[in-house]
Amino acid sequence: MWRHPAGWCGAGALLVALVLGCGEQDTRSAEQGLAAMAAARAQAQLVGARFTAERMLQAFQIRHGRYPRELAELEASEGALPALPPGYAYSYEPASGKLEVEHR
Repeated sequence: MWRHPAGWCGAGALLVALVLGCGEQDTRSAEQGLAAMAAARAQAQLVGARFTAERMLQAFQIRHGRYPRELAELEASEGALPALPPGYAYSYEPASGKLEVEHR
């Protein structure tokens, strides 16, 4: 039995009304939402990169019985450090094995 998609007509009209009815306020809200999502993604990338880098540092320390002299030595042994969002860099203190992610 064939049914007329009357529900689709109503949904289409609602979509057109929403699109045409979007004002400047709605556009700003959408832009703010997108900016918040981008910031959350960057923060998640930072947390994940730092966690992975610390695990790499621990693996190096276990394997060699010491901390690497520099990050290049860590990468030569354990692979490339995870990429960081633009504006961030790793900071490493060889004496203590302290690894930080800094905003530059």
